[in-house]
Amino acid sequence: MRYFFAADVNFSDTPHRKEMRETFGWPIFANVNLNAKLSFEIANNTRLTLQGLLSNWSWRQFDSQWAENLEGLALNRHKSHRISASLTHTFSSKFYTTLKVANYFYNRSVLGSIEEDAQGLVFQDENDPNSLIKEGIQPWNEDTKERVSVAKLDLVGQVHPYHLLKAGMDLQYYNLNSENTRFTALPALGDVGGIALNKFSYDYQYSPRFFAFYLQDEIDYKGITANLGLRYDLFAPKISVENFSGELQSLRSILDTPSITTKSEKYSPISPRLGVSLPLSESERLHLNYGWYYQMPSLYYVYTNAEHQLDGYLPFAGNLELEPIKTVSTEFSYKRHFDSDFLFVFTGFTKSFANLIDTRTFIVPDSLITSTSQNIGF
Repeated sequence: MRYFFAADVNFSDTPHRKEMRETFGWPIFANVNLNAKLSFEIANNTRLTLQGLLSNWSWRQFDSQWAENLEGLALNRHKSHRISASLTHTFSSKFYTTLKVANYFYNRSVLGSIEEDAQGLVFQDENDPNSLIKEGIQPWNEDTKERVSVAKLDLVGQVHPYHLLKAGMDLQYYNLNSENTRFTALPALGDVGGIALNKFSYDYQYSPRFFAFYLQDEIDYKGITANLGLRYDLFAPKISVENFSGELQSLRSILDTPSITTKSEKYSPISPRLGVSLPLSESERLHLNYGWYYQMPSLYYVYTNAEHQLDGYLPFAGNLELEPIKTVSTEFSYKRHFDSDFLFVFTGFTKSFANLIDTRTFIVPDSLITSTSQNIGF
């Protein structure tokens, strides 16, 4: 039996000790992390490994705009834990398998104002949203929970003296739940000016799925090493919207907005992988690598206000049609040993990306915006 245990604690008054300690007690920032691992043989050629991770953060973020009203700053908290188990069984000197299961939980909370509006904020300059905030509580209240269950199976076998085969699958089940209301100050458009408080609010609960399967052949023949691999991914955001808001339909008739869909798609890309290492001489070697890689964008940009409820001054709206981010990577490396004390290495690579995420803002024409407008776009 083997075990490992580690812990670290970090208490800090942050670089803003002078300002923050006049209002809050010690510490302004607190972080505790624990990591424990236990590994032991439960039968002949079978090993079980258990691991637990725990993290707890708590802090207040200094903001110069709140310098004269620090007691209004919201308390931020991050809590997470991960429990995992790994079972490895060796069938023979040429074949073994590993099964891993894990459960991860994450909770983010911001404990600011819970009011339905932010009218309690008092700005030093009633026409400047960037001026000092003299009174009020930071208008941000959030409770986000994320739970992920993972199961992964890997098989490794030396099927031939020159071929080492690897295969495996990976299944991930998500449970996402978030409630968030936040107000930000913007300069009000229209014929009067002043400050407009933009409401940013969403409440969602979704359960996306992810699945992957891979197959790899590692070839080693007369000094030449090659890795040939293929990976299949399945991304399923699993979200549909029955009806978009009436405000959205009205704005779409005014603005040149892209078409929108009411249901997310499943994506199932296939990724080739190739790696080759060639000896050029006794002291020279050339390495080549090529691969495609897919990753779903942050689900925040998919689920947040997917219904396009436009009850804010300039609300944020998610996009059900976001596709996986694709990376194509090519790398080569030349190595030469001149003697036992000197090695020369030259490496070059290229990467290309597709489906990166950006945002676009749609604003209604100035002639249609008045001092009483509740929405100016999204």
